[in-house]
Amino acid sequence: MKRSWLEKEGKAWVEEGIISKEQYDQLVARYPNRNSKGLLTIFGGLFIGLGFLTFVASNWSLMPNILKMGILIVSLLGFYFFGDSAYQKGSRSLGTSFYAIGVLLFGAAMILTGQMYHYMAYSATTFFLWGVAAMLVYGVRRELPLLYLTLAILTVGQLYSWMTYGESHLWIFLLFVIGGGFELVRLRRDFLALLFGFGYILQSLVFVFAGGHDYVWLLFLWLLLYVATTLSFFRFPSLQITSIGAAFLLKAIEVFLLDSWVMERLNVNVIFLIAHILVAGLLVWLVKDRAIGILNLLLFLPVVYVGGDGGVIALILLYVVSIGYLVIGTKREAVGLVNFGTGAFLVSTLIAYVQLAWDFLNKSVFFFIGGVLLFGLSYVLNRERRRLSGNEKGGGGR
Repeated sequence: MKRSWLEKEGKAWVEEGIISKEQYDQLVARYPNRNSKGLLTIFGGLFIGLGFLTFVASNWSLMPNILKMGILIVSLLGFYFFGDSAYQKGSRSLGTSFYAIGVLLFGAAMILTGQMYHYMAYSATTFFLWGVAAMLVYGVRRELPLLYLTLAILTVGQLYSWMTYGESHLWIFLLFVIGGGFELVRLRRDFLALLFGFGYILQSLVFVFAGGHDYVWLLFLWLLLYVATTLSFFRFPSLQITSIGAAFLLKAIEVFLLDSWVMERLNVNVIFLIAHILVAGLLVWLVKDRAIGILNLLLFLPVVYVGGDGGVIALILLYVVSIGYLVIGTKREAVGLVNFGTGAFLVSTLIAYVQLAWDFLNKSVFFFIGGVLLFGLSYVLNRERRRLSGNEKGGGGR
């Protein structure tokens, strides 16, 4: 029995009172989706569409403009028509693939139309309109591949804006955050949270650097994301890891760069400090695990404003966070916290070793000592981690 047929007929049975909603859910659960088949169908449809588009593109320059417009309009309407027809017949995977081709073709049609009539674009508004259209198509069918495609279009559009025009596009950023965030809260999918977090980091990088803002605004935007994950409706572990990981990486970069070029061009930004303090206070107020929350907050401190010792302070903060996770994890016998602390401590030690010893030791001696040091630390920390893991299993068996 096909799941798509059962879903369609089952809804009618519920409306007619033949079965209850609970019975409908139980019946559908007995027939899981064949994701591999659906995925192959989607890719097959995409390759057919791309083959058609490639054929048209190879002969594009030989066609008059009126024929080009006709091909674009007919193709666009055709893919949406076939997508809707397949979807209505229960072939959701095939219908979704046609919808996806239609979305891609819509963006290509806007770009090609501009080229045909020599329209000069001075911003990435085309990608914003493309993203809006993709979001509307997704809103009609609510299929996850269409949402993934929408987020990809908005992310690529922001990167294109940076590389081509040297600026960030505010509306693309807002559409990504608001539209993607709303659907993430509604659907609560871990993979979607991972994609959203990765895209948010890229969007914020473009927004800050292409916008000519001081890099400390990255800390503010990533702290906002971390604070949002403390709210019950937006609590996704992957988003917390993404924001903390990005801040940790930025602190590691500060260890190497704060004593060189960064300090020469940054002045204290009062607006940033006020906003950052307010958001940090909000975090302390909202977070349930206050010890971990305050520990993570150290990664978002703008040490660049301290002065010439900013790199050293950044390194100290990395160690404080690493050791803090190890101490708290050991005390609570929480293997996850100990694992994170172990990895962070090893990375912090590697950073400190490279920063302090690179200029003073022979390179062969440098790598030899560094390897021995990391092996030793890894042995000690992993032994403690295994001990806690054994205690946790033993406790579970009692």
